[in-house]
Amino acid sequence: MIFFHAMPVIICISVFITLLQTMEPSPLDDLAAAVAESTFEAIFFLEVFARFIVCPTRAAFACNAFNMIDIITVAPLILRAAIGFVMPISEGNPARNFFLCVVPVLRLLKTLRRFQTFQLLLNAFMSVLEALPVLLFTLLVLTLVFSSCIYLVEPRNNIPTYPAAMWLTIVTMTTVGYGDVTPSSTAGSLVVAVLVITSCLYMAMPLGIIGCAFTDAWNDRNKILLLHRTRYRLLQFGYTAADIKSLIMVFDKDGDGKLSLEDFKNFIMRLNLGFKDDHIVELFQVLDEDKGGSVDDEEIVRALFPGSYAALYVDPASCLEAPQAQDGIENAIVLDNGTNGTDSANVNPYRKNGTDHKNGTEADAQAPSVDDNKVLMGLPQNVLQSPPDPTQIRTLVWPPEETYSEMPLTIDQVKRN
Repeated sequence: MIFFHAMPVIICISVFITLLQTMEPSPLDDLAAAVAESTFEAIFFLEVFARFIVCPTRAAFACNAFNMIDIITVAPLILRAAIGFVMPISEGNPARNFFLCVVPVLRLLKTLRRFQTFQLLLNAFMSVLEALPVLLFTLLVLTLVFSSCIYLVEPRNNIPTYPAAMWLTIVTMTTVGYGDVTPSSTAGSLVVAVLVITSCLYMAMPLGIIGCAFTDAWNDRNKILLLHRTRYRLLQFGYTAADIKSLIMVFDKDGDGKLSLEDFKNFIMRLNLGFKDDHIVELFQVLDEDKGGSVDDEEIVRALFPGSYAALYVDPASCLEAPQAQDGIENAIVLDNGTNGTDSANVNPYRKNGTDHKNGTEADAQAPSVDDNKVLMGLPQNVLQSPPDPTQIRTLVWPPEETYSEMPLTIDQVKRN
């Protein structure tokens, strides 16, 4: 815990020491600066090495973006050793520019691990990512249109090139307005005035979308952070979506395939997430979508691993019509709507190939004929064009013990059949 709170302070001090070396004259001599920089990077190396040793799975360590940032932050130590640890003093030296400009940024990125709310910002950007390409394209079109107008109406001694017109358009649309380039003609002033009004109206849309997305993410911050932390810890231990069902079986005391609140508390505590009791209860309520007082593997996978849910629990065949048989007839389903004068309640739904499969006795071998009042499902188109063999058609009545209506079957009804 002491190391966890001390590391951000060490990172900030290391960045401050690096920035001091850009001053003229530098308050630190070359040797003192080399010792300080090497010490900081040695500490960062020990941190990465300790995380690698205690990580349950090496694959999870390699896939973690924060660990990759930590490894890149340690890389300058190799370059320092190659040049003798003392930074070159010549201006424009690539190694000096790297140590003074790139290294401080890499060190500050290490602190992202401590900001859990950074996940909210990522979640907000991911939610608006679909709309951003269209907005950027529209912005580009507006930029080119007004740049062309400015380039045409302004004299060449004021706007000599088209890129200069684009620069004026961009700083005007973003409401920066440096003032280094301004329109000198009356027509140019009118074009810029229209540009100012148009850009104000347009820029309100993307900013409003991004702001609304971040507001939604902030309102759901507890849910997002709890799910993210749980998913991260499961992946850290090497568990995937396919392992959730096995984990539930380990902690399920009554053997019903679901976790009660007490079982769920034991499950979270074994993962060492560091959640308080109120956070565990809140996470349980988030996962319990049907509010049944328990969570099963489907609910957990749907919330923590939405990308893997369809592959594990959704049968692609269930989203289609009735499955086709190999011979094109065996699995055909005939639905009798009862309009041919036959009492639908007397039709045996277990009769197939002339055999009563429910009673185990031979039934009337003459199966009902196929006419316009029956619906064939599961037959390929070439079979529908020729009369099927009546002995290979299974007769069903839907709904059971009721007269079949003209309404088409839903997906759930097909699955129950």
